[in-house]
Amino acid sequence: MRIQLYEATRPRLPPDILLYLVNCIDKSLPAGQEVLKALSLTAPIFVAPCQAKLFSDIILNDTTPACKPGETPGKKLLQLLEPSPHISRYISGLIIAETWSPSRQGTPWFSKKVALPDAVRRLKLPLLKRLVIYCGFGSEPTEEVREAFYILCEEAINLVTLRLDRVPMSLLEVCGSDKIKALSPSNLMTEGAYDLPPTSVFPARPATKLASLEFSQDYYFEASVDCLLDERNGFNLEELKDLQTGGEIICYPDVVRLLERCKALERLRFDLGWDEDPGESLSLTRLPCACGSVHSFSEANPQLCEIARCLTSSPSTGGILD
Repeated sequence: MRIQLYEATRPRLPPDILLYLVNCIDKSLPAGQEVLKALSLTAPIFVAPCQAKLFSDIILNDTTPACKPGETPGKKLLQLLEPSPHISRYISGLIIAETWSPSRQGTPWFSKKVALPDAVRRLKLPLLKRLVIYCGFGSEPTEEVREAFYILCEEAINLVTLRLDRVPMSLLEVCGSDKIKALSPSNLMTEGAYDLPPTSVFPARPATKLASLEFSQDYYFEASVDCLLDERNGFNLEELKDLQTGGEIICYPDVVRLLERCKALERLRFDLGWDEDPGESLSLTRLPCACGSVHSFSEANPQLCEIARCLTSSPSTGGILD
């Protein structure tokens, strides 16, 4: 009786303070992860907030240290979710990557029989906010792995951040979220030029108003621009604030095509690709205040004159770059 009375009358910290304590732990450090695991075992009230922080972002790649020999990251995720399905509601970020190449460490797993589709189906996809799918050089995903990619892109309807690298361009076309603000499509694979059939098999969706668009070195840059500018795919660049392109393969006329759609651009970065210094890049921030540099770089590289013209006439710069 005395124990029950103590349990009923002992002071308790408000839940907000307990949550604050959990949020102070840095889970990016191995020690922080161990603290969260230990804290979740001290009292039931800590279980949910600790698990929410531990599992908010899941990384599946070929360097995952927790995988045993012959075990794939996809199977590891499935083994986590099968006995504890409630964990899926905490996952808001997902990275799926195969970084393997003949010259790098790691083990290719996209080409193996993996449990990735089964694991993906156990996720609460509408709760995903961040998604990265990356295939390294030499990656050959099986049909099962590709199926998982399509499930993610179609059914994660509330994505805010999406990065696709070295995957089929059709993943961008079937994307089901119109809430994406930050998009990074790089090296999206397509056979030849971009070509969406006149009677598209993909359903129309509300406009996706992008705020940030970033390309890395892209062998399919022209086709990616075609895909983004195709109105049937629903991407709107009028509110784009940040545009970044990288790599010496970027074609200036395609950058111009993007700029012509931008009405609120504040930051532009791209590689100049000069013969003297192909690694040099140009970064303009607060474009309305960058008028002094525009003509200087266009005079040094005539290929950039059209970009200077676009910036000069862009509503976002107020036409003050003359």
